[in-house]
Amino acid sequence: MRKEKFQPESARSLMAVLVFALIAFAITAASHAQSGRRLPDKRTKRVETAPPAKSESETVPSTEQPRKAGIPVLVARYSPTVTDSGYYSSIVSRGCVERLKKSTSLSVTEGREMNRAEASDYAKGSSDIYVAWLEIEVNLRGGNSRSSSQAFDEDFRIRYALYEPGTGKMKTQGVIHQRPYQPRVGGVGLPLPLPSGRSTGEYILHQAGEDAADRFISALNAAKPNDAF
Repeated sequence: MRKEKFQPESARSLMAVLVFALIAFAITAASHAQSGRRLPDKRTKRVETAPPAKSESETVPSTEQPRKAGIPVLVARYSPTVTDSGYYSSIVSRGCVERLKKSTSLSVTEGREMNRAEASDYAKGSSDIYVAWLEIEVNLRGGNSRSSSQAFDEDFRIRYALYEPGTGKMKTQGVIHQRPYQPRVGGVGLPLPLPSGRSTGEYILHQAGEDAADRFISALNAAKPNDAF
């Protein structure tokens, strides 16, 4: 029996078929692998980058209104007599300031000494500050009673004026004369005993300052002080 010889052409053809099969298999495997990948979720990304929701306190507007400031008032004092040296005028001014501060309509400041012209000029140079001016005149009748706790041996009167801001014009003016000391209780003057350590004169001067404050409050149509305490 004759054996057939293996031809080189047949071997090359077989090799070409195998190479083509391997290439086809590789392409198919790569295609399956590419189709198996998951695309990124764009919706998830948008959720992550969205701004955080505002809290309830940020979304609801506040209903609380800022408190309005009171009418600005500067209390200035002046004493033309050499016997005062600022002692009497400071007591009157302090009484005026303390009572004005009991009005919820006012914002009060105690200022320096100034004469009538200076007080008017100060108000004129301001856009909103009223100047409550006090001039104290004291006449001695038997010596200086500053160290006395039993008597007040001076006569005095207080001229007052209220100057308007921007113009320096007088809104009100008048004179307060000395009167017996009567402490206020519930808005009514009563003849109560004086506290220890203070002279009758100091309380009379303090009371005169309070009387001047009442005139200023009335001129400004401000809330009356609370005398319940």
